[in-house]
Amino acid sequence: MRDIQNEAAYLREALRLGAACVGDVVSWSDSVIAESAVPDDAFIEISSMHKAHPLDVLHVLESLSEHVSTIEVLPSVLGLAHEKLVVNPSYGRALAKALYGIYVKCDYNVPDELRDIGWFDDAFDLGAQGTYGSVENALEELLQFTKRFAEDAKNRFKPI
Repeated sequence: MRDIQNEAAYLREALRLGAACVGDVVSWSDSVIAESAVPDDAFIEISSMHKAHPLDVLHVLESLSEHVSTIEVLPSVLGLAHEKLVVNPSYGRALAKALYGIYVKCDYNVPDELRDIGWFDDAFDLGAQGTYGSVENALEELLQFTKRFAEDAKNRFKPI
């Protein structure tokens, strides 16, 4: 049986990090509707949001996953983000900024395995200014960090 709350939380954070797009969420919702005799109104709403702004979709996903914390699904989402980062290195800056947002949202209190999420935004800024390291170094560090979660993510739920 599907764990809809965890699936919604995974997609919520994947969308927040830019590792998934609205179309991925709509496809997931369509699959939930196809398997349900009487789907929740939220899934019908998501299925009609293919042209919606990602923040509007996030709002609905939050209502479906309010009991699942960001930290619970972040390792799996980081695996997905790694896949995107390998294909599209320019995604690194946006990912670093989004990870810092999560770090702040968690009041800077994250498990040790995730503590580096607060560093990458600064690393990109300092590298761009030439103050410390380089943007290329920051990207390489981010790739190495996300790679740690890529293999584990293959063994976890991936709805997209």
